[in-house]
Amino acid sequence: MTCFKSVFHTSMMAGAIALMFNAQAQAQHFAVPDDPDLSMPMLVGEPCNSIPRPTTSFGSVAHDGWLYVMGGYHGRPHAYNRDGQSREFYRINLHDLSHQEMLPNNQGMQSCPLEAWNGKIIRTGGLVATNAPDESSHPVSLSTVSSYDPATKQWTALADMPAGRSSHDTAIIDSTLYVFGGWNLDADSGSRDWYSDVWTLDLADPEAKWIPHDAPFKRRAMASVAVDGKVMIIGGMTPGGTTNEVNLYDPETNTWSEGPSYPEQAFGIAADNVDGMVVASGVDGGVLGWSPQQENWEPLGTTTFPRFFHQIAADHNGDILILGGISGGMRPSQIERVAIGTGGDDDPIVRHWVVPSPSNAKNRQAFFVRNGWIYMFGGNNSTGQHDFESHNFLAEGYRLNPATMTWRPCSDYPMPRQSVQTHMDDDGKTGFALGGFGYGEDTAHTHIEGCTYDFKDNSWKVTGPHLPVSRSQFGLAKHGDEYWVFGGLDYDSRRESGDHFRHLADVMMANPGAGHEEFIDSGIDLPRTRRAFGGVTVGDRYYMLGGMTDNFELVPVCDVFDFDEKKWSQIAQPERTRLSPEAVVLGKHIFLAGGMSPKVDESGLEPNKSLEMYDTQTNTWTTIVEDLPFALRHITMMPFRGQLMIFTSHESDANMAHVVLINPYKGMHRNMQMARMSDLE
Repeated sequence: MTCFKSVFHTSMMAGAIALMFNAQAQAQHFAVPDDPDLSMPMLVGEPCNSIPRPTTSFGSVAHDGWLYVMGGYHGRPHAYNRDGQSREFYRINLHDLSHQEMLPNNQGMQSCPLEAWNGKIIRTGGLVATNAPDESSHPVSLSTVSSYDPATKQWTALADMPAGRSSHDTAIIDSTLYVFGGWNLDADSGSRDWYSDVWTLDLADPEAKWIPHDAPFKRRAMASVAVDGKVMIIGGMTPGGTTNEVNLYDPETNTWSEGPSYPEQAFGIAADNVDGMVVASGVDGGVLGWSPQQENWEPLGTTTFPRFFHQIAADHNGDILILGGISGGMRPSQIERVAIGTGGDDDPIVRHWVVPSPSNAKNRQAFFVRNGWIYMFGGNNSTGQHDFESHNFLAEGYRLNPATMTWRPCSDYPMPRQSVQTHMDDDGKTGFALGGFGYGEDTAHTHIEGCTYDFKDNSWKVTGPHLPVSRSQFGLAKHGDEYWVFGGLDYDSRRESGDHFRHLADVMMANPGAGHEEFIDSGIDLPRTRRAFGGVTVGDRYYMLGGMTDNFELVPVCDVFDFDEKKWSQIAQPERTRLSPEAVVLGKHIFLAGGMSPKVDESGLEPNKSLEMYDTQTNTWTTIVEDLPFALRHITMMPFRGQLMIFTSHESDANMAHVVLINPYKGMHRNMQMARMSDLE
């Protein structure tokens, strides 16, 4: 969008396009915010369905049991063209989100807000890119206004606005349509005009003309919501930059007043009226509410997939639906429901997706989670338990975006490996991977290499620090600037019979910042050898849960190492001992899932399908889910937006992946309260 009919127009319009795209570029590539703490009672957006095509800057409105959605942009960010502007106009049944109907529409556009009035859907203005993808950009703000009748499925033209308007928002009170903010982009004249007035049109009067009213700002990419006979204008961008300013317009007196500033990022924000309360959400992920009786915004919850340039719509139950938008350069396809009205249910399992995978790995990949992406490297291509030929080990790398359920290739791991241990660097720029199991010159054995992945460059380097003795099935932790290695197995079938398995008791450490190229003996030994366990760090303590020791015996005892005091202690044991469990920390809680446990009749091992939680402050275990409804032999569990994300690709018939989102705190607060009340009776 930088070349037009004349040099003068090109220069003038380039400033407008640069301003528009630079602001959106910064928006689209904001890092995903820090994970919320859900251990306190908080509503969370639950993925409940998906939209036909993920878009940004579209219009939506709920009316008569349906959510109407129109237009938007789905092309490559910052390269606007007519092929990337959606022509789709559809509606979603609010009683059954899987029921979606395509409706008539002849023009692709974006930035086209929708309102409902008198049984009709009103579309006001918008932005059209008239150029093809290989042509110079040619954006034009629309002045047209149209009314759609769901009964006849026909569009009717209404009175045009005095000029084109886009990046604006609208509201309706009684029969009056209000248009706030925005600007007029005209590639033909090379002009860009920020609006500092409000336009109104009486929809009940077929002969009515547009009437201008002064506004105390020039803003765009904001949200406007009618509430209590007034209109609230939230956030957006001014010619000088983004703003979280809030204004209230009183149509009866044609006056303006200041509202409570929005406490989070408010550029590209979305909002709606939910039973007399304004509910808004932006890229920071918070869901906030404000009522006319309140002085400030009230936190209501958070989203699973933070986004902006999206829409919020209240449904018939007083819940809100969050759809579309962009975050981190990706457009979420997931519709989230925040159960403001209903409170939701108590089922911790939020969503279970089954998606095709481009990866040939079936298990034992190395994982990172960063900015809403799940990265995975290496692994084994067989579902067999002991398939360790050279062709079974993989180096391939991929990343999965749960908000869109789309995959992207990544650089291969430096060598084919499985069971590599990983740790994300504190600044999120790099990830460290260590050891693992793979094929050597003539057989499979454990390895020593330490490797570093650069997320920006998408590149791996064999950097060290390396292990002095090869290990697999160990625990990798970081405390301060030091990496620590606990437990594990040194396996090499080339050694003499009876010496293939060496369970390692020495605890190793390395400080890369101090120039350590190799891990050294910390002088600390494990209380007992242990491998294939769940290991996590909470504060200054490292927890070792489950696993196996010498002679293939399971380890029921849970050992804890204090980094400061350099001492060992024990904690309470979970209900059943597990081999190869997954452990994840959320706040002060440790969650344990997967792995194998002894059968009740002691005839062998079986998959443990429960999800347990350990409270590090009370030294107690609680079973959150008795029977998770999927196979759990080879899973990876990781933290994701204050919740648990489980991934497994252990499918023999096809390259498929199971992705499960679990909110372990969902319903727990209510159950705990009921338990306390029962104790008091």
